[in-house]
Amino acid sequence: MGLKTFIEITSHLSLADKIKLIIHLTGECETDLSNDQEGDKQFERFTKVIEDTARAWEGYLENPDPKVLDKLPDLYKLREWQQQGYRSVDIKIKTSGEIETWVHDFSLMEGQYISDIDGIDLESKKLASEKREYERLKKLFGEESGCSIN
Repeated sequence: MGLKTFIEITSHLSLADKIKLIIHLTGECETDLSNDQEGDKQFERFTKVIEDTARAWEGYLENPDPKVLDKLPDLYKLREWQQQGYRSVDIKIKTSGEIETWVHDFSLMEGQYISDIDGIDLESKKLASEKREYERLKKLFGEESGCSIN
């Protein structure tokens, strides 16, 4: 389900409830902030993100632009992908309106920017990285070093 469908399904909710639901679904809510100056700074940053999200939602509700929604990846599919391993997904909307989505698999130790979920290909990226490392080591130690790896 994409963001456009999410907006339609949750149309009966208030803006505040939509924001709370988004926070819950994305796991962005930090409940374990430290009780010190750094925790206060984290809370302020978190509050600013919520306020920015609220303004963005209000702007969208006043003047819907489906072209913006079409640029967003499918959040539910990304969440499913993320939960299939030790993985993370970061979505950033820049002030220019450009959307960046970074996916990372900690087991593979690889990540990449994607425009949609079908673009995730970390296994090939890992294989190419390992091949480059293999070639580098061959040059460093030479193919005829007398060592064989079986």
